Formats: sequence, C-alpha cells, structure tokens
Amino acid sequence: MGPPESLGIEAGSSDAMLFAMSTMFLHWSFTPYAIYAVPALIFALAFYNRRLRFSISSMLEPLFGPRIRRFGGLIDAVALYALVAGMASTLGTGALTLAGGVGQYLGGETNPLRLGVIVAIVVVTFVISAASGLKKGIARLSSLNAWLLLALGLFMFVVGPTVFMLKLGVESFGVYLDNFFTRSLFTGAAGDDQWPYWWSIFYWAIWFAWAPVSALFLGKISRGYTVREFLRVNLLYPALFASVWITIFSSAALYFQAHAGVDLHAILTDKGVENVLYELFRQLPLSGLWIPLLLFIAYISYVTAADSNTDAIGNLCTRGLTADSDLNAGLPMKVIWGSVVGVVSWVMVSFVGIDGVKMLSNLGGLPAMLIILLASSSLWIWLKHPEQLRIPARSAARADVSDAGAPGAVAPGDASSSYVPAVDKD
Repeated sequence: MGPPESLGIEAGSSDAMLFAMSTMFLHWSFTPYAIYAVPALIFALAFYNRRLRFSISSMLEPLFGPRIRRFGGLIDAVALYALVAGMASTLGTGALTLAGGVGQYLGGETNPLRLGVIVAIVVVTFVISAASGLKKGIARLSSLNAWLLLALGLFMFVVGPTVFMLKLGVESFGVYLDNFFTRSLFTGAAGDDQWPYWWSIFYWAIWFAWAPVSALFLGKISRGYTVREFLRVNLLYPALFASVWITIFSSAALYFQAHAGVDLHAILTDKGVENVLYELFRQLPLSGLWIPLLLFIAYISYVTAADSNTDAIGNLCTRGLTADSDLNAGLPMKVIWGSVVGVVSWVMVSFVGIDGVKMLSNLGGLPAMLIILLASSSLWIWLKHPEQLRIPARSAARADVSDAGAPGAVAPGDASSSYVPAVDKD
C-alpha cells in the first residue's frame, strides 16, 4: 500500500497492484536464484574439477592465483560473518511468522520469551537435521517441505480467486519482464526516494549474505551434473516455481485486499507482519485445518533453509577438506554456529524488531556481494580458457578409485559428465 513516491503511483490503485506483483517477481524469482546459482557453479567447478579446497577462496583462485590461499581463512571468516547476519535476519523474520501463528491459539502479544522459545526449537531442529547428514535429515526434510508446499499452493489455487490469480499473474509478469532492468537498478536517488532502501536493497542484501556459503552447499551436492543440468535445477526450476507461487498467493492477498473487504494492510499496521498470512487463510474454507498446517509448513521451511547452510558451515570450518574427503564432517562446528545464529536472531528481532532484521541483512550483504562479484570473474576466465577445468592427473586417478560405484558419481569418459571427471561443454 506504499509504492515509491518518486514513481507517482497512487496507493491502492490498479497501477499499485501491478507494481506490487511485478516487484514480487523481481525480488523473489530469477534474480535471487541467479545470485545463488552462479557462485555455486563456480565453486562446484573449482572443488570437483580443479580439486581445490572446500573454501570460499577456491572460487577466487582463477582470478588471483594460488597466492589467494594465504588469505583463505580471512575470506572464509568474512563469508561466515555475512551468512550469520543473513541467516539471523531470515530466522528472525521466520520467528515472527511462527509467533503470529502460535498467537492464534495461545493469545497474547509476541514477546521476547515467546520468540526465544520459537528460535530455540528451530535452531535445535536444523542443527539435528544438519548433523544427521545430507542423505538423511536434510534430504528428508526438504522432500517433506516440497510436498507440503505443493499441497498448500494447490489448495489456494483451487479454492481462491483462481481466474483473478491467472489474469493478474500473467499481466504483472509481463510488467516485470518489461521493466526488469529499470526496476533492478532503481535507487530512488533522483527523487530522494527511500523506498528502494527499505525493500529492494534489503532483499538484495539478504540474497548476497546467503550466497557465498549457499554456493558451497549447492556446489557440494552437484557432483555428476552437467552445467546445463545444474542451471536447470538451481536457477530455472526454482525461479519458475517461485513465479507460480507468487501468482497464487500474492494475487490472492491483493484480491482480498481490493475486492473482498479484508483490510490486510490494517492488520499489518496494527497487529504486525506475523498476523497477515493467517488472516488471509481465515478467508478460505477449512481454515481451522489449514492454519495449523500452515504453521507447521512455515516451521519446516525455515528449518530446511538453515540446515543446508549449517551443514556447509561445518564443512567450511573443517581443515583440509577436499572432494576426496568425508563431506559429512564438522559436527561440533554445526552445533556452535547454529547456536550463534539463534542467539543473534533472537536478540535482534526481540529488542530491535524488524528494523534490526533489515540492519542485519545490510551488514551481511555488502561483504558477501564483493566476494560474489570477484568470484564471478573466475567464470569469465574459465569461459576463455576451458582447458583450466581439466582435473589434475593425480586427482583424476584418485577420483576414479573413490567414485567407483558411488551414488551420483559419473564414470570417466561418460559424455554426460560435468564435475567428475570433466566439465561438459553444455
């Protein structure tokens, strides 16, 4: 209900509705997944093809050469700081959403004690999931979360304003494509407009804060994929799913706000952001069944977002980890860093509020953005000199032995191979 003043859009108008929807596509679809996918691809190539260390600095080695290794610890520390800030801001937002759901049944206002209990439960769950390993806790929770989200989206699509969703989704996606570069680079400087700093830059900061360590996890699980397959799985498919999700849920919220007499903006202003989603679901059939399920889905979603990065943190803090090592190492570090993230998020969201969450994301996003921009130069170097991606002879021999019969590993000479033993031209 508050579009940028410098664009001259009237709040509550049809133009504001299109702006809101197209901005959701900008903030939550292709751009954030590109921010994740590009550094993840770079790390996968460095880790599996070049047999470099499990370190953020490995993504920078093509640009700076082997001398960057002496600064590897410092670079990893900066990335960890960025991720802790990003995870804490996301966990803080998630805790607010969960607190709003709990308040539907227990009553009362959101307070530090309630937030502390929720954060503690989430932290314990994602640490246990990360500690159980990739193929157990992380994979199972991710699969459960995916099926629950599909069920939730299908329910909203069927019982909600379906025709309105489709019409508004198609039209606003066109607006998003038409204004992609203008909106992506919108700073509000000409009109002294603070809107981009409140929203776009806030989201870019979150994505960049998560990106370096997320790249480690996504690259780690990409063994055996071609580059084309990797980009489909980590960029195209998630962005398309997010676009469908926005079409369903954002359109539904705007419909109830504009046409059904449900003032979600007033609820946001008076009761807080944590109550908006639950009020939306009260307008639907079987709300008594879906609201507790929604609360559980929100809980699982934040756990699955955090356990993968906690797993990557454990690997990052393990000395000497390579592609031939046990990649489930680092349990003590997973516990320690999970606790740190929980404490930071609880303090900020309890005593500073949503402004504290935004401040955290900005603090973490800047150093991470610099790392990602530098790492992206490595990809250009490899595009010009693809021969650099050949596995060193000794490492290739070890890979042939260690990968024999391993799930997901690609046999030498297989035309579909990507990371082991060689990158596919796709």
